[in-house]
Amino acid sequence: MTLAVLDASALLVLLLGEPGSEKVRAVLAESALTVVNLGEVVGHFARNGAAERRIVPGKALPRPSRSRSI
Repeated sequence: MTLAVLDASALLVLLLGEPGSEKVRAVLAESALTVVNLGEVVGHFARNGAAERRIVPGKALPRPSRSRSI
C-alpha cells in the first residue's frame, strides 16, 4: 500500500542527508515517485557535475523487452 507520494525535494532531502531525511526514510518502502520527479532528481545531480553512470536509473534497472507480438 502506498502511504506517500514523494516529490523531488523529498527524495533529494533523503539522498543528500539533509534535515528531515529520517521522515522520508520512514515512509520510503511504502512510497511512490513519479517519473517527472525522478527526472528532476536526475537533473539536479547532472547539473551539479555527477557522473552519468552514478545517476542514470536505467543503468541499474533491467531494460524492457523489445520483442513485439505479431
